[in-house]
Amino acid sequence: MSRFNLKHNDLVILEGHRGSAGTVAGMAFEDGKNIQESVDRANHYGHELFWINKAACFICSDPGSYERENLKYKNAPQISDGDEVLIDGVFCKVTFLGEFSDMGKLTPFN
Repeated sequence: MSRFNLKHNDLVILEGHRGSAGTVAGMAFEDGKNIQESVDRANHYGHELFWINKAACFICSDPGSYERENLKYKNAPQISDGDEVLIDGVFCKVTFLGEFSDMGKLTPFN
């Protein structure tokens, strides 16, 4: 088991799949919304506060685009199912949901 420190929009590789970390607070900040209201609303409706999204895939005729995409993930942490991450000051356990799912769940723990 490994531990990682992440923030909203950090690139990661989860079980060999490219993605990025996401948080309700980070999205609210980016959109100029009230962070506490966004977190409260997510809690009220039972939405996740932390997650890992799959990276979008693409097909391109420019061969250099693939090398540029690979460079973006060169230093991304290699995260596995069961690892622990610190994101927005909260410790979470990583659960890989499979390659045909939303990809990763981050479950807070104390």
